[in-house]
Amino acid sequence: WPKSFLAFGPRKTRLYEQVCAIAMLGEKPGDEMRLPAPQMAVRAEELSDWRSRQGIDPARPALALYTSAFTNFRSWPAERFISVAKDHAQRGWSVWLIGGPREREA
Repeated sequence: WPKSFLAFGPRKTRLYEQVCAIAMLGEKPGDEMRLPAPQMAVRAEELSDWRSRQGIDPARPALALYTSAFTNFRSWPAERFISVAKDHAQRGWSVWLIGGPREREA
């Protein structure tokens, strides 16, 4: 889903822009119709509990590596992810590997 917030080129729209456009169907757009960008709100207690359960130190910078790609030609080899993860871990970063079920084995 993070890719849905990216837009490349002058004619591309972001997912939330498309949703806002659909929500305004039948309305005449104007300055009063501007909708804010979506924001995720998490209570501080929930965030603290989640960090504790996951063993996350909020004082350390974090690097999230998304290890999946929609097509094989866009995928990095596993060695590349390992290299980047080791480099950042040696510098004191927390490294998070993010992916789907097929990446769990790797």
